[in-house]
Amino acid sequence: MKTNAIARPLIVHSAADDTGVSDEGTGEGDQSASFSDGLTGDGHGAYATEQGWNNADDVIKAHQDLSASSKELVRIPGKDASDDDKAAFRKALGVPVKAEDYSFKLPEQLPEGLAYDASQADTLKGVALDLGLDPNQADGIHQAFVSHMVGLHKASEDHAEQQATATTDALEKAWGETGTEGFKRNLSLLDRVINKNGGDGLRKELIAMGAVHSNGGLKSPQLSILLAKIGAEYFDEDMPQGGGAGTQTPANEDHAEILYPANSK
Repeated sequence: MKTNAIARPLIVHSAADDTGVSDEGTGEGDQSASFSDGLTGDGHGAYATEQGWNNADDVIKAHQDLSASSKELVRIPGKDASDDDKAAFRKALGVPVKAEDYSFKLPEQLPEGLAYDASQADTLKGVALDLGLDPNQADGIHQAFVSHMVGLHKASEDHAEQQATATTDALEKAWGETGTEGFKRNLSLLDRVINKNGGDGLRKELIAMGAVHSNGGLKSPQLSILLAKIGAEYFDEDMPQGGGAGTQTPANEDHAEILYPANSK
């Protein structure tokens, strides 16, 4: 198609001009005429210039490219889409058919004592399937979940260590340094009070209250001092004496180490 045939109208000469009908688009002045100048639609000329279209061939080529690329697009199912259409859409996105088809990678060297097991991963897989996540997206969320749990675990361990240090300082002020006979004696009295008043059941309640750590370590210095004083009131006469401040039987010493691991050195 000739550009000047679109951009310039035909001119009819007078009868005196024996050349008849001629096309003025052959002169040098027509070189400045562009494809966009002949477009009459509102904004069409500017759009053609913006797209770099210089002739009708450029327009057709652009349309062909657009048609070809649209075939690769994934169409989102409407609210009335069939189950097959929805399944095809999920398949195109890479969503597995079953939750078991997801595969999660666990970070290396998870902290000891971290409350994580396979059941939690299975739950997360089910959630990922319901949300229509592809395997990479699901694994990314799992990694973030585990990292969050590791952070919480570390924060809890750090807090427990700080609390244990504060408890040790408070008990040493009341009972003397750890490892001394006085310290051991008070621990044994404390342990005897617990054993005589509920034993393991009372220990579990103290753990639930936050007075004793799950590993048996003391967390409440004031309660520990109180229990030792109660033990001294009722059981001090039963404590075997020797070495001045009193000693412990092997059984009592074992209980003390369980109740207060810091004393195990």
